[in-house]
Amino acid sequence: MKIFLFLSLLFLSFSTTIFSQNLTPSNFNQERLDLNRKGLTVLGSWAGANLITNGILLANASGSDKYFYQMNVYWNVVNGALASLGVLQAKKTQADLSPFQTLEEQSNTEKTFLVNTGLDVAYLMTGVYLLEKSKNSTDSQEKLKGYGQSVILQGGFLLLFDGIMYGVHRSHLKKGKAIFENLTFTGNQLGFVWRF
Repeated sequence: MKIFLFLSLLFLSFSTTIFSQNLTPSNFNQERLDLNRKGLTVLGSWAGANLITNGILLANASGSDKYFYQMNVYWNVVNGALASLGVLQAKKTQADLSPFQTLEEQSNTEKTFLVNTGLDVAYLMTGVYLLEKSKNSTDSQEKLKGYGQSVILQGGFLLLFDGIMYGVHRSHLKKGKAIFENLTFTGNQLGFVWRF
């Protein structure tokens, strides 16, 4: 009788956890991929809007404005290409991974946005450097000023974008923590621990 009661309570607690979470590694991965797709849509939209707007404004621009619009176009050709490649890659990515692979992919995603955030700070510093250098330049003052302003604008957007994406993915990991809290890794084995 005690064993039956114990097993019943054990099953009840386990089933409550499963049904209340309703989150599997596959669902967790699908949500991560959906977050990435939404982020790539934002990046692609930013690139498209910049290409159209700055392309139009560049046609009649002069002085530092010309270089500002020109650098915005260059910058967003790259952003658009990265967003397009990311969307293509996301379509090929599987959501059905093992718990260990799931955790590894989540970690890689977070690291990517964190590293990008550091690069974005470097872009901002480069933009500030170009602006400062333009003040003392005699032959390329307008070019340095326009490029500096553009790098600050684009780097600022990317800092905001990558920071938000990192935060969203970090929050996603916390939401799915129940999937991973019973996993153990000894260095050469991955296991599932069921604690009573």
